[in-house]
Amino acid sequence: MLFIMDEKIKFLLQMYFPDGFRVKSTRELLLFRNYAEKENITLIEDDEALKKKIISSGFVLEEMVFVVSPQLLKLIREKLQEIYKSGAKIVFYEPLRKANREILETEHLYSLELFRDFLQNIPGMFFFSQEYFTFEPLTEIEAITSDILRIWPEDRRVMSIDEIFEYLPYIPLENIKFSLLNNLKFVKLLRNRYFMTQKFIISEEERREILDFVTEACKTDGYVSLVKIPCENVKARNYELWEKDKIYTVIFNYVLRKNFKRHNKIVFSDKSEIDFITLLKHYLTGKKECSFDELAKLSEELTGRVNQARIFQVLFENMVRVDAKKFISEDQVNFNIDKIDEVLDFFIGDKKFISVKSIITFAMFPDCGRKWNLFLLESFCYRFSRKYSLVIYSKPHGEKYCFNVRNIGFIAQKNISLSYNDLLAEVIGREDFQLTEKSVKKFLLDKGYVCNSKLKDISDIIKNAEKVRALR
Repeated sequence: MLFIMDEKIKFLLQMYFPDGFRVKSTRELLLFRNYAEKENITLIEDDEALKKKIISSGFVLEEMVFVVSPQLLKLIREKLQEIYKSGAKIVFYEPLRKANREILETEHLYSLELFRDFLQNIPGMFFFSQEYFTFEPLTEIEAITSDILRIWPEDRRVMSIDEIFEYLPYIPLENIKFSLLNNLKFVKLLRNRYFMTQKFIISEEERREILDFVTEACKTDGYVSLVKIPCENVKARNYELWEKDKIYTVIFNYVLRKNFKRHNKIVFSDKSEIDFITLLKHYLTGKKECSFDELAKLSEELTGRVNQARIFQVLFENMVRVDAKKFISEDQVNFNIDKIDEVLDFFIGDKKFISVKSIITFAMFPDCGRKWNLFLLESFCYRFSRKYSLVIYSKPHGEKYCFNVRNIGFIAQKNISLSYNDLLAEVIGREDFQLTEKSVKKFLLDKGYVCNSKLKDISDIIKNAEKVRALR
C-alpha cells in the first residue's frame, strides 16, 4: 500500500510540478491536494507527514523537490555504467549534461545544478566534487592523468591537445591542458603537442653515465649546464624533444630530479645554493676579454633568459669597458688615477657633475695603454676614480642600473647623493627655456641625458627644475 502511495505521489509531482515542488510553500501543498483530488488519489491528512512523503519521492535542491522518470534514471545509469567500463576515472557534469541535453530538458532538468544534484542522488560508488565526480577517490589531476594515459595510443609518443580532447569528451579542454602542464608525465612541445615521458627511450647505461657526469661536475664546479651533458644517442632516439631543447627537461626529470635541483638550464646539488651572478663572475676569472654577447649567451644557457642590466653590471664590476660591447681584464689597462681625476676636475670645475657625453676630447688624458673613449671613461669612473662616480639611471623598482651603449649618464663628485632624476632637474634648472614636457624631453634627449623621451617622472622632474631656477 505504501509503495502504491509513493508511486502516486511521484505521479502528481511529475504531472503537475515538473519544475519542482516548493517544500515550504503552503499554497503549493494545497495545490498538491487539489490535484490529488482531481486524479481521485487519496492522501494522508497530516501535512507534515505528506511533506516528508513528497521529499522522499524525489531529490531536493534549494528547498525544491524534483522527480525524474524511471526512463531517465535508467538511461543515465546505463550511461554511467558504460563510462565506468571504458576505464574512465573522472566525469565533469557539464559535458555529460550537454551530451544528454535533449532528454534532460524533457524532464525539466534545465540547469547544471539540477543535473548535479540529480546525479548525487543516484546510488553508487561515486566521489562528488563541485564540477565533477570520480569513480575512485582521486584528485582531479590524478584522475585526468589516468584517463590521458588510458587513451594514449601504444605506438605513439606525441599527441596534440585536440586529439586528446577528442578521446576524452567528458573532460573540458582547459582542465586537460592544466593537467598536462602540471604533470611530469608529459612535456609540452610546439603547436600544442605533448610528449609522453613514459615513452622516453634511454638505456640504464646512459642513465648512469649522465648521473655520473653531473655528480662529478657538481663536485668540481658546484653546478653544470644541462646543455653540457653528453647525450647525443639519447637525443637521436628521442628526436621529438629537440624542439626548444625539451630533451633536457625530460633528462632532468627522468634521471636527475631525485638528487639535484634545477634552475632553467643549470643543475646543482640538492644541498647547495647557487648565486647566478657569482657564476657569471666565476666565468670571467682569468679571461683577458669578454663581450656582452658572450656573457649574454652564457646567461641564457644557465638561466634561460638574458638580463641586460645584470650582465652589464657583472662586466663593469669585474672588467674594463673599451667599446660598446667589449670588455678587457683590468691588468691590460694602466690608469694613473690621480692625473685622470685632475683632468676631470678641469672639465667639471665647480659644476659638481657633467654628462658623460660632454667630454668631447681626450687630448688631456694621460696614456693608459688603451685608446681613450667614453666607454673607457665610464669604466674608470665606475670603479677606479677616487673623486668621481659614474651615475646612470636607477629604477625605483626592479633592476638597479640601466647600463647602455650610448654613453647616457653623468660623471659626478662622489659626495653627491642626488638621484638621477634630481640631477636631471639640476641640469634643466641651469638652462633658460620654457619648461614644458615637450621642450624638456627634447633637451634631455638632444644633450644625451636620457636614452629616449619616455620619462614617467617628467612632471616631478619639471617641478624640481622650477625650484632650482627659483634659487639661482
